[in-house]
Amino acid sequence: MERRIGQPICRFPNTASPAPATAAASTSNHWETLDQSLRDAFRCHHQRAAELLKGREAMAERLRLCNHELETLLNRNGGSGHWVDQTFVQRRQASWRCRLSGWFGDAHAADNRRNAAAQLLQTAHANSDLVHQQVRNLKRQHQDLQRQLSALDLSPLLELTANDDPQSVAEPRLREAVSLGRERWLREQLSHEPLRTWQIEGFGDARLKLLESHGLCNGEQLRTHIDRLQALPGIGAALQTRLRIRLDQAVQRLEACANAAGMGPGRDDLVLHPELLALQNGEQQLQVLGRALACFKAAIEALHTTIRERRDAMEIQLKAFEALC
Repeated sequence: MERRIGQPICRFPNTASPAPATAAASTSNHWETLDQSLRDAFRCHHQRAAELLKGREAMAERLRLCNHELETLLNRNGGSGHWVDQTFVQRRQASWRCRLSGWFGDAHAADNRRNAAAQLLQTAHANSDLVHQQVRNLKRQHQDLQRQLSALDLSPLLELTANDDPQSVAEPRLREAVSLGRERWLREQLSHEPLRTWQIEGFGDARLKLLESHGLCNGEQLRTHIDRLQALPGIGAALQTRLRIRLDQAVQRLEACANAAGMGPGRDDLVLHPELLALQNGEQQLQVLGRALACFKAAIEALHTTIRERRDAMEIQLKAFEALC
């Protein structure tokens, strides 16, 4: 017998013919039959995911604007010529008034003018160096924030937010959950029904023992291997058909019980675990990034303040130099 069938039926490889499909999933609107609390929970889940994705886009745009602001600061304050017109200083030093004052005036006044001009240029270089250093540090912070934002993986939420209508997203999930849930329940119920209780015509104790010797003891095992029964000795097409008819009757009876019980999907079928994890982690990380971005913006504003204060000081210094000239 083993030479004929090769190996016991229940040890057939996973490539065996699949079990017959259950009745087609209903095309009714499962969303409307859901408990109101489940619908509200999914709407909240859908809204949070949409807001999280929008929040990430908004933060990316804020980072882009911050980078543009840093570039503008550097372009307007990064050179010594942005702080003082060196040509103007040199021209004032070389003016006839300064020359005559140097020839016929106080020698100390000429020294004071030269010192004031040198200090003016030195301060301009120091201010431009400060801007370069500060912008360089802020650029590093900007790159770090960008890396953290890029590492924020929200891909599990893309399917959830593909449609603005939560019902349109939920309905396919509900149909699949109903189908899979019923299939799991049916398999479990069939596994609890021994073939000996079915009273199948043509299957006495000897044939039932033959089936049991190959691991076919309950309805689920029979359902899995129903298409391969003719490999057993003494099981022809007619007996296989009888088994199939009895199996179909059992499946129909159990499906009727499932319909009467009103089996339906639960919260876990709607709010998928990977989505929930991505949503919770994403919200936490975005809050952390939001606080870091606020500190980053404050540092940029502090640099603006420093530049304004230094420009005011440069203006005073420039007026003092002009007074000497």
